[in-house]
Amino acid sequence: MKRRFLIFTILLTTSLLTMAQKKVAVWETKCTDNSVSSFQRIMVRGGMESAVANAPGYTGYDRASFDAIINEHNFQRSGAVSESDIKRLGEMAGVQYIIVPEAMVEGNDFYIIVKMLDVETGEFGAAYDALCAVSEIKTACSQLGALLFRNVPSGNTTGVSRTSNGKTANRQQGAEVVIAQTKTIRVAILETVDKFDKVDYGVEFQLRAFITDAVNKTPGYEGYDRVDMTMINKEHDFQRTGMVSDADIKKLGDMTGASSVVVAEAAAYGGSGDRVIIAAKIINIESGRIENSTRPKVATIYDDGMEKACIEVVAELLGSTGNTSRP
Repeated sequence: MKRRFLIFTILLTTSLLTMAQKKVAVWETKCTDNSVSSFQRIMVRGGMESAVANAPGYTGYDRASFDAIINEHNFQRSGAVSESDIKRLGEMAGVQYIIVPEAMVEGNDFYIIVKMLDVETGEFGAAYDALCAVSEIKTACSQLGALLFRNVPSGNTTGVSRTSNGKTANRQQGAEVVIAQTKTIRVAILETVDKFDKVDYGVEFQLRAFITDAVNKTPGYEGYDRVDMTMINKEHDFQRTGMVSDADIKKLGDMTGASSVVVAEAAAYGGSGDRVIIAAKIINIESGRIENSTRPKVATIYDDGMEKACIEVVAELLGSTGNTSRP
């Protein structure tokens, strides 16, 4: 009888401990510039799954089951995915958190950024990034996982250099991995403004898409999903003239969680019909003030001129160097 009671107690305790563990799924590694190989994406995802397995109080959700749900419901796997989609997938899978890793490569440097979504609130917590050699991906993922789960070992980790100013430092000789905390700033991109109604809507759409893509490729920034923005604009009849009122800007901030709004303007340039002139401004949602504006840029519409111009516009707005494929 005592033996049966002991077995029952052990089973009950094991069951309670399993129930108390929080389930975490790891999204497929995102890469917006196609610089990362399929094998390297698998390495990053596997590294983060190992980090989950080593985190006390957390358990990893089966990758095959998670991918099956993604495929069944046609979620985009490796590109830009909205928070609402990630939250919905987490609810379907019955997990409490979803880790979203992203990777980029430049030369011998491998750049990883990870953030974790709380499925219940639909919000991301702090994001952390690592700059390492390809051979150190596993080590970097282990350290990023420790930071995500607040399981940072005391003291200095051998061979690791950390920064805390929100910017990734250059990897120095002898430092295998550089870790930094990144504050992700959400930016809402409004529909392209054409005051004179001389620019084809397809061109306006491409400009907005290129600007959103450039924002998403800028470390520390996230462009709000274009489809969601279009629905909000239509539903609430926001102005599309570029003169967005303070009240409208505040509404956008409340609805999207964005801290800034980008308003881009386009106009036909010359009489040939193959060039446009582009300018943009970024407005702080809280204050309603223009944080920055760009010089007008002329671009041709039949080659990659518009994309290059949009990359330059975003670099000027956000104060980066213009290379949005890597920090």
